[in-house]
Amino acid sequence: MKKTIKLLLIWAPVTILVFVILETASRVVIFSFPALGKKYVEYSPYKISTPDDIIPSSEKRTRIDNNYLQEYERVRLFLSDRKNKAQLIGDLEPNLDSIWALSIDHPYRVVSNQAGIRRKTNIDIPKPSNLFRIYCSGDSFTFGPYLSNNETWPNLLERILNYQNTNGEYEVLNAGIPGYKLRQEEELFVERGYISDPDLVILQALDNDVPNYGDNRFQRLSFPDDSVSDSLSYKLKLLIRKNAERFALIKLIVAAKLSMNGLYETQVEEYRIQREKGNRRQGTIITPQQKRASEVNDVWTNTTKKDRLEKYKRLNEKDFSKLVNFIRSKKIQLLVVLFPTEQLINSSIQGRNQVSEYYRELTASYNVDFVDLTPVFKSNEETKHLFLWPWNGHMSFKGNLTSAKALAPIVERYKR
Repeated sequence: MKKTIKLLLIWAPVTILVFVILETASRVVIFSFPALGKKYVEYSPYKISTPDDIIPSSEKRTRIDNNYLQEYERVRLFLSDRKNKAQLIGDLEPNLDSIWALSIDHPYRVVSNQAGIRRKTNIDIPKPSNLFRIYCSGDSFTFGPYLSNNETWPNLLERILNYQNTNGEYEVLNAGIPGYKLRQEEELFVERGYISDPDLVILQALDNDVPNYGDNRFQRLSFPDDSVSDSLSYKLKLLIRKNAERFALIKLIVAAKLSMNGLYETQVEEYRIQREKGNRRQGTIITPQQKRASEVNDVWTNTTKKDRLEKYKRLNEKDFSKLVNFIRSKKIQLLVVLFPTEQLINSSIQGRNQVSEYYRELTASYNVDFVDLTPVFKSNEETKHLFLWPWNGHMSFKGNLTSAKALAPIVERYKR
């Protein structure tokens, strides 16, 4: 006991002194380079190809969000005050029109309507009697990063369904938010998504939903995630977030990380250009997306991580049960759709697709319809063009179109 007290008496002042020195040095750096505390340094210009008749060239620079996670923080704060926002059914900031740049060289335009969903036109609430409304719930695979609104599968699905229908009897709502898992999707729909009075809910599933259930980067402020909120990691991130503007040291660390991301994205893009030119001497970069995807697949296949996988399966099923019961109480139909990733298409154990098997069993136990789009992607002759690889694992426009075409006849059966 005495030894412990002695160590504390020695190391506590030393720790405080080191922190004071680092904090002072950080303040000097931030004072000298004020941009470091606000955004990452731009090492190459953005490549903006948006036509001037859509967004005037004079506005393009001012409408770019350098880091869309900062945009999410602003949106979360906006949504935390939900008074007088009864018209919202989604978690996007309403009436948004800006260019998002998650990747430094691939900005894209995001437009939302007054209901806070990724849609240019507003919707009628209450719903017109002759309208069949579909609510699409999901993460980035539904939201559609790096694509414009009209290139996402919910928008394409609506256009396909109404192609020969002059009355426009179908309306498909894109309520996807990047990073959301079933926990956040269930919370959003129960809180206000149901106000749209949909006839059908399409719940998008992905191979990383279950393994990433403990990821707390995308929590909704109105509903803290009780499955991880008591973890040391969550508390540490919360502490950093709350004090990011107070301490220059934290500010500098965040700025350095974002600056490295900027350098990294530029290097990935340069390697891609060199490979397209046939320069095979350029090395291969394992991108963060590829690394995370590999880790996700490892959770499904690595027997040593079975306990963690089972834990997250239980949490996922708990929230799935809540959503199913709520949807049925509102007399709404539900369809769960598993969207394939590059890893899901190329990986299996003894010919088995564990992710598909899991969702098939889960939905069957609740008597919910399930569709796996993996075979559709596998049988496509242009499979490699359905994703944005090698620089990103999300679906390309072709992937979104393939998904919409496959879902259209299935959705029509629900209306009949």
